[in-house]
Amino acid sequence: MADHVAEIGLMRVDAAAGALWDAIVVGAGPAGSLTACLLAREHLKVLLVERQRLPRPKVCGGCLNARALAALDRAGLAARVRALGAREVHRLSLHLRGRTASVDLPSGLAVSRRALDGELASAAVEAGAALITRTMGIVVPDDDAFGKNGRRGVTLLPQGGSGVTVSARVVVAADGLAHTSLRECAAMESLVLGASRVGIGGEAGPGAVEVEPGAITMAVGRHGYVGAVEVEGGRVNIAAAVDPAFLKSEPSAARAIHTVLQEAEVGTGPAFDTVNWTGTIPLTRRLLRPAARRIFVLGDAAGYVEPFTGEGIGWALAGAESVVPFVKRAVGSYDSGLEDEWVQEYRRHIGRDQRWCRLLARLLRMPVIVAPLLALLGRRPGLARPIVAHFAPRSTSADGRMH
Repeated sequence: MADHVAEIGLMRVDAAAGALWDAIVVGAGPAGSLTACLLAREHLKVLLVERQRLPRPKVCGGCLNARALAALDRAGLAARVRALGAREVHRLSLHLRGRTASVDLPSGLAVSRRALDGELASAAVEAGAALITRTMGIVVPDDDAFGKNGRRGVTLLPQGGSGVTVSARVVVAADGLAHTSLRECAAMESLVLGASRVGIGGEAGPGAVEVEPGAITMAVGRHGYVGAVEVEGGRVNIAAAVDPAFLKSEPSAARAIHTVLQEAEVGTGPAFDTVNWTGTIPLTRRLLRPAARRIFVLGDAAGYVEPFTGEGIGWALAGAESVVPFVKRAVGSYDSGLEDEWVQEYRRHIGRDQRWCRLLARLLRMPVIVAPLLALLGRRPGLARPIVAHFAPRSTSADGRMH
């Protein structure tokens, strides 16, 4: 179970230093853990490195849309996630200035990142990957001596301990928006796009925000939007994207979130006051090239836009599935052309979806346009079908590539 991941399968940093790994995966979120799991199943020697102790909370909408769920099903992990108490989600309820529109979605799940990430990391350990937590992984610059030996170096910096450097044939960077693992690598800094919003999230008991069973509640305001959904145990997961200037103008994150909900006429309950809010750096960013010598970048580390209904986790899992054949080829016989192939693969599929999602995010910034659209959808919900079609599962070929 997910709660055991902090106790089982953990490796000491000094023990990891004595091995040559086929792949070191930095970041045990959905992208990193699924990648490590799938690579370990291919009998590769895999080290999964996570900066924090697992399980741990994360700012996220907590939604697995139909594409994400299909990816977990292909990996044989969907039943495990359902067993966590994940709630079925099949509808989006949009709220703006008292107007409401309900849109049917392909069936998905809602589950906290604390539970999901712990379970996926456990699956990676069970598949044979070694796991190190409470340790930062920093990729050694390309001009280091490791490159002469067909390897890539990663410095492991444990909390309260001394750092050691380990080596691998391939490194997968999947450590989130900031991707600190690549901070020493030239040209691997994200470009933050203009007017990028920041994320705020938290979790509380039942009734913290008015939500309907089986539905994602999305409140749209002038300065951002707030999503809320019921997750395991009846708790409510809350995630928002708000303008940084607006957040600074409010006395607290809680007040900023409450203002957006109030503006959309979405109610809150006493449990709302118990939320321990956490935030993110600017959300909308991109990495010019999510690859370098013996490095593949995926998940939020490769680029991100404001999400709509679970795209973030969907992109992470799709990237994990797709990167596996590239890593296998790189471990067997590395060719710099693999970098170009991965960049093309990423841009063709995940990049395309992110461009579409960015358009939706821009639309949500224009309440004057959204309000009449909600009124129209309220009368004719079938008009949302072309948008909903983007959440439907895609096929994946035998080599793991997306279509």
